[in-house]
Amino acid sequence: MVQHQLLQRLTTLISKPRRIWEAFGRSEGIFWRLLAVSSYCGHSSGARAAGQVAAPALLETLELLERVEAVLVHPEITESKSISWGDLHFLHRGERGTFEQQDVCWEEDESLVAGCLTMPSIFSYQSAEVDWCEGNFERSAVIAEYYNTISNVSFFVLSPALLYLNRQYCQKKAVPLYFVSGLLILVGIFSMYFHMTLSYVGQLLDELSILWTLAVAYSFWYPQAYFPKCIKTRRHFFWLTGITTVISTFMSFIKPTLNAYALNCIAFHLLYMTWKELKKCNDRRVHRMAAVMVMWWALAITSWISDRWLCWLWQAINFPYFHSFWHVLIAMSLLYCCPLVIYFDVSYEMPSFKPKLEYWPSDSWPVVVPYVTLEEPHKQC
Repeated sequence: MVQHQLLQRLTTLISKPRRIWEAFGRSEGIFWRLLAVSSYCGHSSGARAAGQVAAPALLETLELLERVEAVLVHPEITESKSISWGDLHFLHRGERGTFEQQDVCWEEDESLVAGCLTMPSIFSYQSAEVDWCEGNFERSAVIAEYYNTISNVSFFVLSPALLYLNRQYCQKKAVPLYFVSGLLILVGIFSMYFHMTLSYVGQLLDELSILWTLAVAYSFWYPQAYFPKCIKTRRHFFWLTGITTVISTFMSFIKPTLNAYALNCIAFHLLYMTWKELKKCNDRRVHRMAAVMVMWWALAITSWISDRWLCWLWQAINFPYFHSFWHVLIAMSLLYCCPLVIYFDVSYEMPSFKPKLEYWPSDSWPVVVPYVTLEEPHKQC
């Protein structure tokens, strides 16, 4: 009964002339998406019979429609009432695997318009299992989480900075840093796509790009001194890392909401490895760089956890932007982490050189970016 009522009211809204919709803020996105919801309710009888769209979700949607109708009836209050596609997230609460692609054709009152709207479920807006604290579609009709999206620009700055500053290392051993830097750009691209759409595909691309970046970094830079006893060469370690990563990739589809937590746990192993290496090194600059790296990481993970678990608090004070801080802060942490890893890699894998830590633009600046240069002869630090 509730679902039938929803369908009737959606049909009434969608049948209104375009000139009325144009009086409603962000009408384009709302119009076509309400149309998609109407098609879903009108044609997915099998899904309804299976109870995949729950009655409480439909009641919530009816409340939303009352707000939409109020704006359409009284265009003068559009500035004070804001409706976004984020309010229609109920559509993706069912079992995702049973959603089918639907083609919807429409006809308007004022002019005949023919076309089809395709809604493949895993590519749909807000089909992801994760929705961060920032409000959806508040600053753009096409970008779900505006600040979470644009903050990924930090990864586009990070990669060329690493390549440029550590160019001497790249001249001697180019493949690892080029690979990792390229993957970091992909992390930024996929994260932007995810936060722009909040789609299921975007979520998996975001998480899997991070997983494979970590896998490549481990493959190239993990010290042979710490290899398992059954692994004798770097080539064998590549195979071990590759097989483990492929298995982890398939496992990530089982419970995507847990992927981000699992990826963050890898940081604790990196911190442990850093601590073990620092015990063997007396260079104060290296210890300082490691301390700054940990500081940036601590700020980043605090922002991530705060956005995930204290969203109610940040929304109450109208400041739900801590996940965007996470993007910038983790990029800053990587800006210190990568030179640190390169420093230890030179110590282990390039015995004819001595790694030396430098700072850009100069040592006297209060905020600096570290990088590694190579000197001869090599002496153990």
